[in-house]
Amino acid sequence: MAFEYLDLENKLFIPTQTLWTKLQVELINLVTKVRQFLIEVHDTVAALGVEWYDSPILTTTKWYDHSVILGNELYVKVTDEFWPQAEIQYDEILVATHESGSKILNTYYYFKENPEQVSIDSIEFLTESLVKVGNISAELTAELQTKGAEIVSLLLEQPLQTFELACKEILTALLNGYFEIVSNILIS
Repeated sequence: MAFEYLDLENKLFIPTQTLWTKLQVELINLVTKVRQFLIEVHDTVAALGVEWYDSPILTTTKWYDHSVILGNELYVKVTDEFWPQAEIQYDEILVATHESGSKILNTYYYFKENPEQVSIDSIEFLTESLVKVGNISAELTAELQTKGAEIVSLLLEQPLQTFELACKEILTALLNGYFEIVSNILIS
């Protein structure tokens, strides 16, 4: 498969380089913020160390009492709020996973037994959806169905050539999408 038709310089390399430059600037800002945060943490720890050095027994007792209060609050929060919610969500995820797995298996078996019918049904469904969403004319709808039928017949007759052409089209669409995403990120 040849890639000469792709404009890699303008659609991939330059936007990626620009995005990388912008990310480097953001990373430098992040490092500066982390450094400032660590300085503040160090100041706090130093102040606590001085407090403990001045009166170790009173400070240790105060810290112990505070940690007991925080520990009790955390225990109550975990046992009364987090754990029941986690159990409910776990049960829901388990049921949803089982249902999804069953649907996927049923769909797979149906597709395996009826590939042409699935393709025709998919094309009709997409066409109907496009008509509903975009108010597409009857002529365009008929054309979409015809093109879809041609694609299915090409896939059945010449799978490798059709696959290669589809890969080129998908790669072009992905490259254009990447260019648009990076451009929008750089603009914002």
